[in-house]
Formats: sequence, structure tokens, C-alpha cells
Amino acid sequence: MLKVCLLVKILATVVFTFQLVGTHASEVFSFSPESPNISRQSEKIQQKNIIATAEAFFFPYKNEYDPNAGVVFKDRVVARYMLDLFGEYRFREFDNILSRLAVSFDARVLFGGSRPQLDYNLQADPIVAYLTPAISYYFEPWICARLSHRETIDLGGYVDDVERKNWSSLGVRLGYTDQEIQSSSWLRWAAYIEPSLFLDANGYDAEPGAGVFDRDEKTRVWARYKVELFARVSIGKGWLGRFFVYANPTIYFGRSGLPKNYDFNTDVLNMLTVYGLGYRFNDHVEIRSMSSQIWDLGGMLEERERLVWNGVALRIMW
Repeated sequence: MLKVCLLVKILATVVFTFQLVGTHASEVFSFSPESPNISRQSEKIQQKNIIATAEAFFFPYKNEYDPNAGVVFKDRVVARYMLDLFGEYRFREFDNILSRLAVSFDARVLFGGSRPQLDYNLQADPIVAYLTPAISYYFEPWICARLSHRETIDLGGYVDDVERKNWSSLGVRLGYTDQEIQSSSWLRWAAYIEPSLFLDANGYDAEPGAGVFDRDEKTRVWARYKVELFARVSIGKGWLGRFFVYANPTIYFGRSGLPKNYDFNTDVLNMLTVYGLGYRFNDHVEIRSMSSQIWDLGGMLEERERLVWNGVALRIMW
């Protein structure tokens, strides 16, 4: 029954995303700044070469972000805080094919000193950094191909016997993230869908901690594919229209084993959900809450921990 409910939620999210994109596609494809369906903030973004954001997270007691899943509690450090810095540069100054290129860099740094069920505190010792450079090519403002790689850097709190969760992927994003669509005077939204392929020997670890529980390489699996969905909606006018809700589920597929059993199996593994609500003070500052959980869709090891975290974040945009 639980799996049926999850599949219904997945289907509803897919339908909602495509309905939003499809309903307005004919109006948006030209993407001219004069078009009335582009928000004022999005007009500014279109003309900028650089887009940058900084977001600071706080995770409450017993809801910390866990970068050391699977490690015994006495040796496991979880994060109380996270700083996420993102920047993208578009080569708009060129009049040729280079104007469609963009390079980006995302740095997530985790801080904390708490140990689950043993010691909860407000320490801010550096734990680990996740660095993700990428290069993108924009075929249209609403479609781009992206080659990404993530590297894990130990800052002193990352347990050595946990696998380095590095990955490389090639994905295609359909939809909008930094541009909001103004459907009417009371409705603004952004949505996208992004399928991705993870490259050999750099698959995504969709089962963090499983390698600690079970070193049997025949049962250890990594994701070969993912489908990420995102939808964000603001309804209302004036101060009410500054509130928004969002959902960002990601479904992982594949059953690529380690170290030499790399294949293109498409079995469903699990789904990571991130959702919440927020309030935008102006075009540059917003605050949001978030909740996250991993759901088993048939491909997770039974003894693996079900990771759950909750937090609040302050985001600044340039």
C-alpha cells in the first residue's frame, strides 16, 4: 500500500510539472524580456552574465544532516550547519555558439560536532565539503545539457572508512529554475525535470551507509540513472504572494555493482524527497524550511538506515 501511495505521488508530480511547462511553452519559448509572462526578477537574470547564491542552513536537534551514514554512533559526526555557495557564468558577450555555454561551481560545506544519541551540541567544526563543477550548454532558455562532477573533501570530520561519495553525470534539464513564470497577477511558478546518466566508476551512491553495513560487492549497488523533478509555486498578491511552496523529489534507477559489474540496468532503487515552504522578502533574500527523507522503492538494503533530516535556510541571491 505504501509503494502504491509513493507511485501516485511520483505520477502526480510528473503530471504537475509537465502540465505547467506544457501549458505555457508556446508563450515562453521566445523568452523575450518584453513578454508579460516573465517575472521582473527573471528579466534581470536574463541579462546577467553571472548568477550567484549563498544559502546558510541550520538543522535542529535530532534532525541533523548526516554525511557519515552507516558509521557507529560513537565515531559518527553529524552536521548542525551547512553553507551552500553557487555561481554560474554565462558567456553572453559572444555573438556565436559560445554565448550558449555556461560554467558553474557549487560548494557545500558541512559543520558540526554532534554525535547521534550521545552528544547534541552547537559546535561548528568543519566536517566535509562537496565541490561540484559543471559545464552547461543552453539549446534554449528552457533546455540545457550539463556535465557535472562532484568531489568529496574531508575537512576533519569525515570518517575514512566511508566511501568517498564522488560522482560524474551527464544530464538534460527541461524547464526553469532561475526564471519564474508569471502566469497571472496572482500566480508565479518555476518547474523542471532533469534525467541524468551517471558514468562508469562514478555512479551515484543511492545507498549511503550500505557499504559500511555490508562489504559484499555482489549486493552493493550504485545508481546508473536519476530523474529529478522540481516545482515551486507562489499564489496570491502583495505580501501573500511572497509565500511559496516547493517539492524536489529525485528517483534513482539502476543496479550497477562494484567494482567491475557496471551495467545499464534500470531497476528502481529509491526516491529522495525534499519539500517545504518559504517566504521571499525581496528579489534578493528569502527564507525557507525543508524536510527530506529517502523512500525505498524496492532496491534498498533492508539493514540500511532511512535517513531523515529537517532544517531552515536563509538564501541570498545576486
